[in-house]
Amino acid sequence: SDISKASLMIVVILILYRLIAHKRFSQAINRFLEKNIVARGILRQKALEELFHLPKGYGVAQLTISGSSKEKGLTLAEAGFNKKNILILSIERGDKLISFPHADDIIEEGDKLLCYGLIKNIKLYVKRPAGEAKKYFN
Repeated sequence: SDISKASLMIVVILILYRLIAHKRFSQAINRFLEKNIVARGILRQKALEELFHLPKGYGVAQLTISGSSKEKGLTLAEAGFNKKNILILSIERGDKLISFPHADDIIEEGDKLLCYGLIKNIKLYVKRPAGEAKKYFN
């Protein structure tokens, strides 16, 4: 019947959505695609850095929030990243990825903030017991 076909389609769509939304699955797909795109010569390995056209001193880094971080428990707005010319692109929290976080999103211990901005300002958060940073581009 039409109702059972529609129900089956909804279940299949929900399963596909959950699979695609799962962090490890999406990471595996990204690695597979990157490997095949680079291997086939469709895109050069360095092209990603070139796409950003980063001005001198700017870069992308991942900042991990520790338990002693002053930013823990604050919203992104309260933490003042924007006052230091740092834009938070995403927050990785366990298996969850918050893309384009809002100013009222609360920072939690263990969060990995993907930051774009002045590298020297991002490093200021690392020198304190705020966490560690992994630099991607400069």
